[in-house]
Amino acid sequence: MEKIYTHNAEGEKVLIEYTKTVLTDTKPKPYIVIDDSEDGFSRFKLCLRRADEEKQYANGMGDKSYAAALARLVADNHDLYVKFVKRLRQEFADQRK
Repeated sequence: MEKIYTHNAEGEKVLIEYTKTVLTDTKPKPYIVIDDSEDGFSRFKLCLRRADEEKQYANGMGDKSYAAALARLVADNHDLYVKFVKRLRQEFADQRK
């Protein structure tokens, strides 16, 4: 049993006993596929947003699967990546009008 000595809300010293269990995740994270479809474009936008949000986590502790999906898209299908970027720029331009 592990033990922690601390104080409660009333200022009294308390002892917390607990059992430490290390959890291992043996299942791999799902592979995010960005393909040439309407769903693929929405996944592309989600990956951009989540990869940007991941930068806010300290010590790189965020989920890297979204950035990895974008990197795979650029490496495997650069033309599709360019197509989605152009489409995204067009959406931004249409919103500014």
